[in-house]
Amino acid sequence: MLLAGGADSPVGRGLAERLVAGGACVHSADGRHLHVPSVTNHHLPAAESAFLPAVARIVREHGIWLVIPLGYVANQWISAGRSILGREVRVIAPGLGPATLVRDRLVALSTLSNHEVAVTRFAVPSDFSDVRAALRELGGRFVLRPRFVSDCGDTVLVGAPGDVDWTKLDDSSLIQQPGPGSRYVVVIRRPLHGGHRLTVVLEKSTGRGDSDSDVAVARVENSRTVAKVERVAQGAVRALGLTGVVEVQVAVGSDGDPMVVDVAVGFGPHSLAVPELVESVLADAPQAAPDVLVAARAGRGRVRRFVMSAP
Repeated sequence: MLLAGGADSPVGRGLAERLVAGGACVHSADGRHLHVPSVTNHHLPAAESAFLPAVARIVREHGIWLVIPLGYVANQWISAGRSILGREVRVIAPGLGPATLVRDRLVALSTLSNHEVAVTRFAVPSDFSDVRAALRELGGRFVLRPRFVSDCGDTVLVGAPGDVDWTKLDDSSLIQQPGPGSRYVVVIRRPLHGGHRLTVVLEKSTGRGDSDSDVAVARVENSRTVAKVERVAQGAVRALGLTGVVEVQVAVGSDGDPMVVDVAVGFGPHSLAVPELVESVLADAPQAAPDVLVAARAGRGRVRRFVMSAP
């Protein structure tokens, strides 16, 4: 089973449908009372303190062998508390250290740069005297996004002083030079304990800045550019010590050199474009595996979590 952004979200429903089609019996657990077709819905208390104990109880009661947290907050909590779930339970999530590192985009991009992984130019507002200085330094426009990753947050393309109120910004925001040329997202599965590894490169349609709103993707392969994009994305995942499922945003300029724009952990908005991602998860199921907890999410005071049963 699986839920990205909620069992009732488009991604969550799509993932649940694919898991059911693959022979899985999907259970959803959420801080709200959901009624998602084709899954068994469970309600959970919304308090953060109740999240891990509730997940652990469902793991025990249903014989869960696999946990897939969805959404950044759930990835943080499950990464920190994976030992509570039991030694035999697999978790598709980064470790606590990598999950904490990726939470701060400033630290993540600095880490990549220090490991000689090419990244787009980045800064915080205090690095500039005002918005005009930022625009001059970054070639006339920049992308403004939250520095700290959460399950919500807007990305804004700034091309003129009036596009943003500079007096209201602090260093909880991140400024990035827009990715030049073609843009890609690389979906990577890197299991912690072995299993099916996967790397798929998707090319984004032309959009505004680096926002993912209404941006289509298409699978690309068998080209020198794709090979370079794949290498830089895999290098980013290794440098950050990430395991589980990762989406790496990459931009390629006219010189053909790829640069990392952003890194996100867990099943994200591009998962549905990679059907073999779910197939690889199901293929790693132990023989005669009972139930599988495939997704967990928490956000905005709600706890969301999903369970899947293997056939």
